[in-house]
Amino acid sequence: MQGRGRSVKEMDDHFYLDHLYIDPQHQSKGVGAAVLKQVFAIADASNKAIKLGALKESRSNDFYKSQGFVLTESSEWDNYYIRLPK
Repeated sequence: MQGRGRSVKEMDDHFYLDHLYIDPQHQSKGVGAAVLKQVFAIADASNKAIKLGALKESRSNDFYKSQGFVLTESSEWDNYYIRLPK
């Protein structure tokens, strides 16, 4: 999951979900949840949290919260989230 052009980057103490873009015609069909399920399995097996940022005005904020992410801070443009390992 780590490397050039990867959406999920492994850091020392967590994974960082840099980008998760789903084509609008495929949104709300479970594609994003299926991708996150795979990321969750890897993060949980590594006992590492997953962190990410989302634009404040994006519908993705509701999606991430529904997937178990918790808001940790906000900046002028973004919200930042974490999901702890299970």
